Amino acid sequence: MNGRWIIVAFAMAAMTVFPGEPRAQEGGGGQNVVIGAGFGSHAFTPSHHTETVAGNFNVSAALMTQAYAEWYVFSTLGFGLRFVSFGAGQTSSGSVTVGSTTASASNNVDVAVSNFLATVNWIPLGAEGYARLGVLAGLGVSEYSLTASSTGLPSDSVKLSGTAVLAGAYVDWGGDEFGARFGIQQLTTNLGESGGKKVDASGREFYLDLRWAF
Repeated sequence: MNGRWIIVAFAMAAMTVFPGEPRAQEGGGGQNVVIGAGFGSHAFTPSHHTETVAGNFNVSAALMTQAYAEWYVFSTLGFGLRFVSFGAGQTSSGSVTVGSTTASASNNVDVAVSNFLATVNWIPLGAEGYARLGVLAGLGVSEYSLTASSTGLPSDSVKLSGTAVLAGAYVDWGGDEFGARFGIQQLTTNLGESGGKKVDASGREFYLDLRWAF
C-alpha cells in the first residue's frame, strides 16, 4: 500500500476510535477541528549540495508551504494530517563551443521535496483560551525530485522517496473560527543515496499560517 494511504488510514482510525469531546459552550475554546495553510522558510541542515550536468548545486534555504487538518479528540490532544513542501532553483549562463561555433548556454537546476505526515498534537497551555501553545510530532513519507539541464548535454533527473520525521512547537491565537499560527519545526528526511552519495533534505522551518477552527 502506498505510504500516503497508510497515513490517511491511520488518521481515519484515530478519528473513529476517538470521536472528540463535545464543543465548549459559547465563550470557550473547545476546538474539535483545525484546518490551516501557510508559508515560511526551510533552512537546510546541512546545506544541500549536489553535482549535476549543470554544475554544482548548493542551496541553504528554500521557500516552504504547508497545509494541515487536525482533529482534537480531547481539549489538549489531537491527531492530524500535514503536507509540507519546499523547493529551490538555480540558473546560470555560460557558453558552449561546437566546432568553430560558440553559442550561449543555459544551466538550470530545480529541487522539489514533498512530505506527507500523520501528526500527534498536544496543547500544554491555553487549551480553552484565545491563545494556545502547542507541540507536535509527526511521521510520514518524503519524496525528492531533482532535474538539471544544460545546453548541449542530456538532462539529469533524480527521484527518491523515503521517510520523514517532524517535531515542532507553535503559538496559535484567535479562538474559534479565523485565527493565525506561528511556529518552528524540524523536519528530518531519510532519502537514501544517489550516485553513491547520501541525499539529505532535512532542515529547520519557520512559518506563519492562517487557520480556521470549529
